[in-house]
Amino acid sequence: NGLCRAIVSNRRTRTYSVVLNTVQRPYFYNHSYNYNSFRTFTVDSTEDGGHSELDQTQKTLKSKRKSRLSAYLNEGVQLPEEKQADDLKNVKEEENLVAIKAAAETGDAEAQYQFARRKHKAREFEEAMEWAEKAAKQGHISAMNLVGMHHYYNKEWDEALPYFRDAAKGGQDISQCMYAVCLELGRGIESDPNQAKYWYEKSANNGNTVAQCSLGMIYLRGSHGTQVDFGKAKHWLEKAGEEIDEAAYLLGRMFGAGLGVDQNEEVSRKWLDVAAKKGHQGAIDALVELAKKED
Repeated sequence: NGLCRAIVSNRRTRTYSVVLNTVQRPYFYNHSYNYNSFRTFTVDSTEDGGHSELDQTQKTLKSKRKSRLSAYLNEGVQLPEEKQADDLKNVKEEENLVAIKAAAETGDAEAQYQFARRKHKAREFEEAMEWAEKAAKQGHISAMNLVGMHHYYNKEWDEALPYFRDAAKGGQDISQCMYAVCLELGRGIESDPNQAKYWYEKSANNGNTVAQCSLGMIYLRGSHGTQVDFGKAKHWLEKAGEEIDEAAYLLGRMFGAGLGVDQNEEVSRKWLDVAAKKGHQGAIDALVELAKKED
């Protein structure tokens, strides 16, 4: 969670240093990354004695927290440690959100994206998209991806596509993968398997495990204008195998059948077990069949 602290430089101006911690940013196939950024924002205060709306909000939040805790203590009842921790955590997050919004209103693209992300997580989609689009117009590629994903999961293919395309060209691996999906399935654009493979490859080389799994499947099946290549299939599936259940399952099948690799039952079981633990039904069924044969 974020930490906000205010440093008073004079009567009219406040400088706020905000640590923006994006802990989990979920996306397609439950892939996630960690991002941290440190920003400094300057916000002009109002004319009323040099106190900004942000200052007043922070004081109100702290006052409420103090009153709430004092009420328990005055009654001789000590709050459980967990409740105290949660209470303080929530107040800090509220303070941080106010600071981020203040910075967003100055036109800072990163703050606009961070505010939009938090609003989207809170399922306040209309406000989230308003701020994400503002950041996207300034070229913020993560904001482009957020807007694209929102439209995609609402099956608004035409609206999602340009955001994925622009962010993909900017090097955003998630959008590169999603742009490939649109090209493969013909969502918002005419289907183009060759271009889909191109963008899967871009995304896979940037470390996206969903794209790595998709690329491995392309080489395994010889689709998208590509010849079957078990070596490349194994290479990409192994990169994705620990995270993507389908990749682990396909590796288990490859080693079990000796498909382009030396047949190895032990390695096959290892990968099938990885996939089964992630809930892959095909892997579960395969392990059940293997157990029956042993009996």
